[in-house]
Amino acid sequence: MNLLHHVQTFHRNVSTTVALTFIIMATISMPLNLFKANKVLAQTSQQLQKNLIAQNPTEAALVISERGRTRALVDLLTKRLSTKDDLSVPCKLALLVGINEYPNGLPRLYGCVNDVRLQKELLIHRFGFKDNDILTLTDKQATRKGILTAFEDHLIKQAKPGDVVVFHFSGHGSQVVDPDRDSPDGLNSTFIPIDSELPPGFPVTGGPVQDIMGHTLFLLMYALKTDNVTVVLDSCHSGGGTRGNFRVRSRGDGSILQPSNEELEYQKQWLGRLGLSKEKFIELRRKGVAKGVVIAAAKREQLASDASFSNFYAGAFTYDLTQYLWQQTGDEPVTTAIANVGRSTKELARQSGNTQEPEIEVRFSKQNYNAPIYFTRSPALSAEAVVTQVTGIVSSLFLSPNMGGLLHEGDRTPLAGWERSLSCMK
Repeated sequence: MNLLHHVQTFHRNVSTTVALTFIIMATISMPLNLFKANKVLAQTSQQLQKNLIAQNPTEAALVISERGRTRALVDLLTKRLSTKDDLSVPCKLALLVGINEYPNGLPRLYGCVNDVRLQKELLIHRFGFKDNDILTLTDKQATRKGILTAFEDHLIKQAKPGDVVVFHFSGHGSQVVDPDRDSPDGLNSTFIPIDSELPPGFPVTGGPVQDIMGHTLFLLMYALKTDNVTVVLDSCHSGGGTRGNFRVRSRGDGSILQPSNEELEYQKQWLGRLGLSKEKFIELRRKGVAKGVVIAAAKREQLASDASFSNFYAGAFTYDLTQYLWQQTGDEPVTTAIANVGRSTKELARQSGNTQEPEIEVRFSKQNYNAPIYFTRSPALSAEAVVTQVTGIVSSLFLSPNMGGLLHEGDRTPLAGWERSLSCMK
């Protein structure tokens, strides 16, 4: 099922004396003073018409409230007052990777590409990322070279001090033997690009694989010029198979797998670029993450899963995370947000006989522990949907996960109730 179900809502012409409070809430962090709404919607309020002036396309959110309760959220196609970017506002960059169609004997996954879509819509409409500042790699695009090149070109080369960076990976995870023997079990976690093939004879015999190691991710994060970095890994490396409606995002036993020569050479190149000795690199790793925050869908020894939500698949953790963040209000610390999301994910996994507890590792500093998620202030009001396209009096809606599952075309939504109430108040 395609994630982007479009539900059509027909907006009626209503009186400008509608007894509702219209609140304009910008979902981007830069100054946003005046907007121009869709012509039909603008007729609902003289004040709205006065405040909505357009020039350069971007997104903003219109929240309709009655007696202080949010009833609906629509995202209008609007324009900024100035065509020039505000240089004082941090740039927000994201690289989102999701792989379903693994070849070569790896179990197919179903929710990883949807994870990317969920995250992209969330970052744009909830946290003010620009569409062209978000790079997505799915399935065949997500090769080892493709992921590493995208991280270098899109994130490392563009991010400046104070900018915001998000890297999300949804797919299979594993482990390989750590040449540095830096952990008690002698293994290093990996995430698996689409072109990482198992060695002949696996699992009876091992060999090198084209995985991307946690050590490599550390170096890439360390190379970023900003400290406002969030990495989300919805994958795991313990076991494999299915648990009820859950499909485990793991390749299986990594104790007989080795990193490829290409991977080790890539790490060596980055050590040289960063001016780090091998000893200093190991010392830094033992202190924790390189920058910002790393959020993992499951603990080291646990399973991270695809889950089915009324025939719609997504990562159990990513689904819970995006659902929570659509509804989150205020600047809750990232540690608190993940603790709250974790309880929901843990319960969801328990219902299918699985154990999955998300965890967070923060680069030690008071600022990081108290920072809002994605190092970006969230909107003051919760959201239910965004308008992705307006054609005449018909709007196509993207529904946030909190709607109780994504709806089919033609389904009725809270917006339909709002529509009826406006009609009755003429």
